[in-house]
Amino acid sequence: MSEIFGREKEQSILITKLLGDSSEEEKGLLIIPIVGMGGIGKTTLTQLAYNDENVKAHFEIRKWVCVSEPFDEIQIAKDIIGDCATSSNQLDYVLKCMSESIQGKRFLLVLDDVWTENRQKWELLKVPLMQSGAKGSIILVTTRKLEVANMMRATPNVINLEGLSDKYCLAIFNHMAFSDGDVDEAFGDISEKIVRKCKGLPLAAKTLGSLMQNKRRMREWNDVLNSKIWDLEKVEQEVFQHLFLSYYDLAPTIKCCLLYCATFPKDYVFDRDDLIKLWMAQDYVISKGHKEKRTTGDAVFDNLVARSFFQDFEKDFDTGTITRCKMHDIVHDFVQFLTKNECLLMDHAEGAIRESNGIKFEW
Repeated sequence: MSEIFGREKEQSILITKLLGDSSEEEKGLLIIPIVGMGGIGKTTLTQLAYNDENVKAHFEIRKWVCVSEPFDEIQIAKDIIGDCATSSNQLDYVLKCMSESIQGKRFLLVLDDVWTENRQKWELLKVPLMQSGAKGSIILVTTRKLEVANMMRATPNVINLEGLSDKYCLAIFNHMAFSDGDVDEAFGDISEKIVRKCKGLPLAAKTLGSLMQNKRRMREWNDVLNSKIWDLEKVEQEVFQHLFLSYYDLAPTIKCCLLYCATFPKDYVFDRDDLIKLWMAQDYVISKGHKEKRTTGDAVFDNLVARSFFQDFEKDFDTGTITRCKMHDIVHDFVQFLTKNECLLMDHAEGAIRESNGIKFEW
């Protein structure tokens, strides 16, 4: 998608950080994590800043490395070196070559899609970068996990990326659905209704828009509007695959606790204490003694918050602890997709039943 919608404010903040003075600059290195759920636009925002002409002129070296899992220090170092990378796989030698490639130069390094929380691995890579680069060098990190920013000791510089407004999601949707730029007014109202399903997720707007690109009959648009989002194969392939990465990175206990949330309706306000007690009652949180169970439950809740599965937080005024939250609608759709063969949900208000095997939950 060649056009970008609705990230002007975040783009301005990020570019200002990249070009501006910083207290960290005296140490020669600034780390800026961009944190948000899968499909929220972290990589797109980073590309906007990375390709900005002023940013290009500001840094002597710019490098973009796709990290993902596993965190391979040797391969990352080789990617930083570039075309002249050594064929050796000896860590110390590769790191030495990396240091020489950036020696005395102000660099911008993007580490895209970082998952590791292993501080030892991170320090092996960070230290030579910090020692070799010139003052004003910056590492820009995209991640779904707040724990990554904590591990990097970079939480003061975090940019938390939130969802887009319906206005900008509609712009993305129309850009994809009407490739000639001529928006058909006959589909105006239904376009807005479909876009509300996206709940601010740019990737969902892009995916649904591309799904409608060759559909010009109202019946086809109504079919999409009235479908459960997980019944749309394109959505499953392009949106849910990003969430699968986050899901598979969870520990088994946390997976069970997340899936339990599928039994609650959309826009349900989760009370932290009540939800943890429910997890404990289901034996999803297993520890010795009641006190340890509660501590584990708190850790599970905080983990799901840090990985962007929850949003719309209410906090305790005195302690800053999150006391209530909601689940993003797309995440809710995803979790129900995962449990569709394991539970049956009955909505008394609508008289609707989702046919499934296993347990029945009623509301």
